[in-house]
Amino acid sequence: LHFTTEEIVSNTSNYFFYEDADKNIYTGGAGGFSKIRYDSLSRKFLFKNYFFKVNSDNTDMFKSCIRGPDGSLWFIGQNGIFHFIKDELKPYSLNGYNFPNATDIKSDASGNVWIATKGDGVWQCFFDSRNLLQVRRIITDKNGLQYNIYLSLAIDNQNVVWAAGYGGVASIKQNEKTIYINNYT
Repeated sequence: LHFTTEEIVSNTSNYFFYEDADKNIYTGGAGGFSKIRYDSLSRKFLFKNYFFKVNSDNTDMFKSCIRGPDGSLWFIGQNGIFHFIKDELKPYSLNGYNFPNATDIKSDASGNVWIATKGDGVWQCFFDSRNLLQVRRIITDKNGLQYNIYLSLAIDNQNVVWAAGYGGVASIKQNEKTIYINNYT
């Protein structure tokens, strides 16, 4: 089977898959993201596309997403952070940052949310009592990272955050309120 972007997905350059608690699949990339669900009655996959316009153009890139404590989804991309709740997508200003060029987002075992950026280092965030994302700290070359451009994140079984970018790899480990950073280039 072959489908065009008009029939199904929001674009043909997709960067991620995400499965929510209701078994819906999301994929996103250049121009928007799509919610994919299987309808067992019709025995068909159904697609719903979402776009967000910035300066009358669709947002350039959705790169990844995570689930918040309330079940809502948080998408990141070239034009910032977006909150998807009750089937509506809204831009989200994170501590006054409207459009960080975010490249990846992950949650760790301690409840922290980590965001890799192109130019602003790695952000350690958390969900507040209203289930909204807040910045705990921004880690850059000023406080331990070798570079400020990171493209991908991974969190290992010891809860160490690994950030990969153009200049190498960094590991970020925390113990209580202290963080330890190692750069590998």
